[in-house]
Amino acid sequence: MWRLQQELVDSGDTEALLAAVSGQFNEPKAILAKVQEWYDEPEQETFEVFQLADGRVFEFLSTPQRLDDRIVGRVLSFHDVTERRRAEAAERASEQRFCETLESVSLIAIGIDAQGVLTSRTTSSSSSPAGSGMRSSAATGSSASTTILR
Repeated sequence: MWRLQQELVDSGDTEALLAAVSGQFNEPKAILAKVQEWYDEPEQETFEVFQLADGRVFEFLSTPQRLDDRIVGRVLSFHDVTERRRAEAAERASEQRFCETLESVSLIAIGIDAQGVLTSRTTSSSSSPAGSGMRSSAATGSSASTTILR
């Protein structure tokens, strides 16, 4: 995950490890400030999302480790969410292209989900021919049969 040399990991040199890891972030100073916060506020639990310089995105959870009601350390959990973020961005781009295409057609077009709920529709007045039976004010999220019958 961190692409560290084994010798560095085996050394146990916290400062060197921190420098190597923080250097992988887009904003190394932000991660170093977060580490300082842990020292200043050991009771604090944090959840962050950080972008690495190589484009990866990590979700990051930090909680105090307790033993007999004493804080004895910190548990850090990192989760690489890069692929999920890329998939979400691709989905948003696809939805945007779909909406742009839908708005440019000269016919009325609607999208209906499996429950019969209107999920998308054309809205421009030029795409609502007279007598179509569908108002441009039809509400997305309403029943498709109710909307079409209006």
